[in-house]
Order: sequence, then C-alpha cells, then structure tokens
Amino acid sequence: MDKQKRKPNWSTDELEALAQGVSANIKTIRGKFSPGLTNSQKTQCWQQIAERVNSVNISEITRDVVDCKKKWQDISSATKKKEAARLKEMRGTGGGPAPVEDIKTWERLILGTLSKCSVEGVEGGVDTLECN
Repeated sequence: MDKQKRKPNWSTDELEALAQGVSANIKTIRGKFSPGLTNSQKTQCWQQIAERVNSVNISEITRDVVDCKKKWQDISSATKKKEAARLKEMRGTGGGPAPVEDIKTWERLILGTLSKCSVEGVEGGVDTLECN
C-alpha cells in the first residue's frame, strides 16, 4: 500500500492569494443558486481562485479546488474565533496594557467577508447552553 504523501503547509503568499480571491468573489461563492448564479459559475470561480493560489506557489505542489475550499473553511473559522476572543478581551474591565494587535493582512481580508453577528453573536441573544 502506498501512503499518500502529505502536502506542505500553506505559505503566507498562498494564504493571501486565497483570501484575496475569495474576498473579491464572495458574492458568487456565498450567493444563492438562481438563474443568474449557477453551480458551474461557482465551480469556475473556485477554479480561478485555485489558479491564483498556484501562481504564487513556489513549490511544485499544486492546490486543487478541494484544497482551497477546505483551507478557506479552516482559516475563516480560526479567524472568526481569534476576532471573537480579541473583542471579548477588549470589552473586559481592568487595567494593564492594551492587547497586542497581531492580525495578519490575509486575516483582515477574511474579517471583511464575515458579518458582524457571525463574529459577535446576535445582539441581545441568549446562550441556550447557559439556561437551566
């Protein structure tokens, strides 16, 4: 049995290309299917993003559409968590130095694609896990 060799970690350039490609086409990627927006258009959009990512890739490894979609899901989730933690820290009371801002350029692009309530939660909402 041949084990599939693991692909190398994503470089910063690849992450920036992915974030730029998705943020520029977010309406197509997240849009609802309609006569004006078909599945083939979404697939073509993801293929263009994958080509963009591969154009900045210096290694011989190529990223396909599945790799790009998975990575986008992972980094957008991680960025959402990071931003929620940062906002929670900012709202906290007490002294001390301000939290260090360590948001990367590609994370800023991701934050631009997220809605406010997806990061902060629903205004006035109740966490059902905390209810008895």
